[in-house]
Parts: sequence; structure tokens; C-alpha cells
Amino acid sequence: MAFLAFILSTLLFQQTLFCSGALGQDLTTVMLKQASDVLMNALDVLDIQPDTNANSAHYKSYHHGAGAQVTQPNQMDLLARRLQLKLAAQVQDNWRALTEPQRFAILSAKDPLVQILLSFQTLVKEMDVLDDNTESGLVESQLNSLKIQNNDVKKIWFHYWDELRKYISEIDQLYIHFQRYVNDPSSAAKGNVDEYVDVLVRSKFTDSLVANKLKQFHKTVLHVGQNFTLFSLINHLYIQNDEHLCGMSQSPFQLMYNLYNIIALTELKGYAMLQFAYMTLRINNQGNFTAEAEVAKDDFERSSKEKLLSILEVLPGMSRKFQKCDPLKHKENESFLAVKGFLQGYIENEVDMNEGGSCKSKCSEYTYSESMGCYNDMFCSQQPRCKGRIFDCEFYHADAWVCMSADPDRRYDWIEYEDGTILGEGTGQCINKIKVDSWWRYIFWHCSYCFCKCDEITDKSERYWSLVSAEAEPGYLVTGARIIKKNKIFHIQIEQAKPVLEGGIDEDSKSWKEPDEISTSNLVTNPKVYTMSYEQRAIDLDTLSAPEGYVLTGLKLRNIGGHLNLEIKVNPINFGSGEVVNEQFLWIGNDNTPASNKPRQRVALIIPDVPTRLASRNKVDGDDDMYLYFDTSSAMKDVGQTTVPYLDAQPVSPKPATWLAGAGLYHKGRIGFGGFIGISVETYDFSRHMSAAQPNHDQMIKLEYVKAEGSE
Repeated sequence: MAFLAFILSTLLFQQTLFCSGALGQDLTTVMLKQASDVLMNALDVLDIQPDTNANSAHYKSYHHGAGAQVTQPNQMDLLARRLQLKLAAQVQDNWRALTEPQRFAILSAKDPLVQILLSFQTLVKEMDVLDDNTESGLVESQLNSLKIQNNDVKKIWFHYWDELRKYISEIDQLYIHFQRYVNDPSSAAKGNVDEYVDVLVRSKFTDSLVANKLKQFHKTVLHVGQNFTLFSLINHLYIQNDEHLCGMSQSPFQLMYNLYNIIALTELKGYAMLQFAYMTLRINNQGNFTAEAEVAKDDFERSSKEKLLSILEVLPGMSRKFQKCDPLKHKENESFLAVKGFLQGYIENEVDMNEGGSCKSKCSEYTYSESMGCYNDMFCSQQPRCKGRIFDCEFYHADAWVCMSADPDRRYDWIEYEDGTILGEGTGQCINKIKVDSWWRYIFWHCSYCFCKCDEITDKSERYWSLVSAEAEPGYLVTGARIIKKNKIFHIQIEQAKPVLEGGIDEDSKSWKEPDEISTSNLVTNPKVYTMSYEQRAIDLDTLSAPEGYVLTGLKLRNIGGHLNLEIKVNPINFGSGEVVNEQFLWIGNDNTPASNKPRQRVALIIPDVPTRLASRNKVDGDDDMYLYFDTSSAMKDVGQTTVPYLDAQPVSPKPATWLAGAGLYHKGRIGFGGFIGISVETYDFSRHMSAAQPNHDQMIKLEYVKAEGSE
């Protein structure tokens, strides 16, 4: 509320200072009205409660238009739950059609079996939609590739995972026939359906009975050993192996949610077939079967509720973050980008770093200087001069051999001092090796060669960041993001797509949106560009989350206190229709700085080598309310010739595509290496739409089902 008070007090101060008389009274009225409007608009926004898990992010709004009502979740939001209720309602009504004399008479006038099959058509089509949305193949491949260190846990996992896949496969194989009969009821009338029904409920092999398959399937999900359910075991595996999660194609939350949908769908298929079998037997006068159907109904309602409650014990607390692991092989401009023409290790004699040309100081005293000359055309005439500013000088030894690099992005490959100190990877073959010797002046003063950092802007410099927002088109949302370089400028690029109901994405609408063009003339003074310098080279690391009911629609970088800082744009979305409310939006960022009451923590790069020289995998070591400085690589390891960290350029786009509700910047690395800055995204929280509570009467009467005797 502090900024609201500031707005009001500012307006009132202005009217007090400038307004008097009749005109002043009119202005006072106008300005008070303006203050009121500002406060009311702001309160519309603040009425949306920030998520307490948003990691101290500050919520700001630059929205226009009236406040939007965020859709409140209910038990009927998700297709899997609606299918459970609709199937139960359809089965119940079908049995009424079979047991109530008047309705059965109407049914018997037609082909009862065909009519029963026709009554399932809408449900089968909706189950097909759920099947397509879950991308079961992707889920299976991800769970097959889980890396588990503990051998005992690994045995438990693969035993129950194999059991689960077996039951899913067996039920799917049986369902294929049911699906064919439903889609073409005439094929059932031609025969074979009796044999199919016998397989489902009358097989002499009890393990083959679909009712027993469903019981074993339920047991496999809920009773994994003594202490776990399948869901809690997977959550345990994630916690124990969190550094490998970046190798998945979706967030842990998204994967678990999709797995639940696969399990729920499998149970729906099995229950539909079981009830169809009992109905067929009754139609064929093989028995009454109402008691068996009632037992199956009770089992289905109980087991489906238990599975839903089981996943809700773990799903809300699971990570919704999705980010990328290191690729198998790094490739510049594909898997990573590098800042170039920025800070770099540089040799300069102290005689050339002061206006008097003296040698009366020590290298360490030159914390800031410039190259002011080239004394006697010595080594300074044999290397590219630093035409910018010089920082952080230090002294290693008086004399050295310097290997000048043939790489246009480097000055030196290595330096070998006469005392044996070596800077760089070694003293191998060198095409251009130069002897560099310090000297004495008048016996008293030593003119030392210092090793410093050069900060110069050249035509080759790639140290610029776009501050222009990347926003999805109206009606679209962000489904992915990545860092790209265009005309020497680094941009955040977004992937956008049109959402459909209940977290879905119209895949045909998905595309990467080109960033806005920025003129490359006068980049240093362009307000749309952040230019890195020695004093301005920090980047903030944050995880930013949207309030409940909002989706990610944009990202941008801003300059806050000399730091590059991420903000995200979020809009409300109608869960049931997938429509983005374009008129209402929030920009969310973390304004915290190292000087705040709760200061950001710095991620220190310790003796950093070139990031791509790491033989193992990087690990996330900074991702929220932290920051780091871009700097030179280690003088000892790389002669300070590389700017670190690098930028991870891999697309961060979950598969299958889904709604996103947050984004962030993080650093991954290892001690002794520069690491990478990467983008993370956060998938939408579907758990708030999951409930095992029974719908109320008004919701139940809206359930659609088909009267078997009236199906055509």
C-alpha cells in the first residue's frame, strides 16, 4: 500500500502548492478525482492476493481496464474427474434402462446391445481426448530413464513400474476391441462380442478377468512396499535425484499430473468394459448381474477416490520448475552464447598507466587506470592496445614469455614467468612468442609489467542486452523461452501458442516470436539497451511465480541498481475455456538488491575456468534472490581471456506444451568453472482444480449422459 499512499500524497501536495481561488478549487476537485481513480484502479489489482510461495517477489501492475475475476476452481474443472462422474452417471442410467420395464420395452424394440454401445460413444470420444492430451509415450520414456543411485530403491521402483505398465498395456489391449464396438456397433451385432465378454468376466484364468486386473492395478498404485504409494515413491526419487531432473522434457509436477491422468484413464477404460460386459450378459439372458454391477460401481468410486487423494498428498508440493541440463556436447551459438569484447586479461607496464610516466607505484595500486602511452615502443607496440579502461592490476613476476593468440577473441594463449609461474593451459607450441621484461629506472624504481583487466568497447563487442519486453500476442500465452543473440544484442525470445481449455495448447499455433528490432547505432546510449561495463555487470537470479489463476504472457529484462533483473507478465485465464483475459495483467519482479534489508546473496565464481572445459555436468548453485557478476575467467587457468559465465541458449519449452505460470534466471556451475546462466519456466498448478469432493446437486444435474433407448 506504500506506493498508493505516495501517489495520493503527491497529488494532494501538487494541488496544495499550485491551486488557489476558484480555479484552484476546480483543479482541486479534478486532482482529487484523479487520485481516487488511481487508488481504485490499483486496489482492483491488489485485490488479487499474491502467492505466498512467490519467493518475496514484488507484485506491480501497469494494467489497463477493469479488474478481472479469476476463475474459482471446482470439482468439475478437469476432464478426468468429469469422465469419472459422467461414466458413473451413464452406467447408472443404462442399468435403469435394462431394469425398468417401460424403458426396457422401448430398448427391446431396437437392438439393445447396439443401443448400449451407442450410449458410450460420447464418453469414448472424450476418453480419446484425454488419452491424446497425456502423451503417454513421453511419460513412459521419462519414467524409464529415471536415474536412481540406491540399488534397493531401484529394484522396488522398477518392479512396481513394470507391474503398472503391464496392467496398463493389458487393459489397453482389451479396450481396443471395446472402442471398435462402440465406434461401429454393427460389428458387435455380427458376432465375437460374446467371446469378448467371456474374456472380460468369465475366463477360467482369474488373472485375466478385468475386475481382478483393476484390483491388482489399484494395489500397484497405492501399495508400493510398506511405506509408499506409487506417487510418493516417484516424489521420493525426484527429491533424491533432483540434479538429474533437468534431463526430463517436462517439470516433475507436469509429469506426475500426466501420470495420474494415464492411471485414471486406465481405470475408466477397465470400468467401462466391466459394466458393458455385465450389461451384455443381462441382455443375453445369462443372468441378472445387477449385484455384480453394484459391487463394481462401489469399487470404482472407492478406488478412483483413493487414487485422487493419494496424488493430492504429494502433487501440490512437487516442483513445477522446468530447465535444461547440459547438452552432451557444447556448441557455441547453438547450446550456448558468450559475452565477447568485454573484460579481458591484459598486460601493461605501469609506466604507461600514469600521466607522468613514472614507476613509483606498485601494480596493486592501479585499481583503475587507462593506457596513456607506449614507452619506447616496447611490448605495448606489439599487442592490441586497451583503448578503454584498465582495472584490478596485480604483479606476478618481472619477466615472462608471452604467447600471443591467433584467436581474434583472445590476446594471449599463455604466459610463462621466469619464476615458473604459468598463466593459461600450458607452454605448448606458439607461433608468436614474445619476451617481456620489466626494468629498473635509476636503481630506485622498478617499471613492472602488470597483469590487469581491460574494459574496452570495440566494433566486435557483444555485451548488450535488450530491455524491450517479449510479450505474447493477445489471446496467446508463453509456452517456452530462450536466450538468443541478434546483431550483438542478447534477447529473451519467447515461444507463444494459443491456449485451449483445461491447460491444453493448440499445437498448430505454437511458434517462436521474433524479438523487436533494435538499431545498432549508438547502442551505449540507447535506453532500450543495457550495456555491460566494469561497474555495471551484475545479473539477478530469481524464480518468479504468478498468482493463482494467472498464466505467463511475457518476459523482459530491466536495469535495477545497475543489475540486469527479470520481470514476468501474467494474465488471468478462464480455466474452462482457455481464454486469456487480455485487459488485465501484472508485471511481477523482485526489487530486492544487495543493499536491501534482506540483501541478495552473491554467487561467487571461484577461480573460474572456461565453462565448456568441465568434463562432468554442471549443478544449479544460484536460482532465487541471488546475483552474480560477469567477470574474466581465471588468470591462472585461462589468462583471463574469456568472459564468464556463458549463457545457456537451449530452448526451455516443456513437451507436451502446457500452460506456464512463472519463469526465472538461474546459474549452474561447479567450483573452478564459470558455468552458465539459464532460463527456467514454471508449469501451471493444476492441483488446485483437483478435488475428491462430491459435486453438489446443481453440478450433478449438468452432467450429460445418453439414454440408451433413445440413442440413434
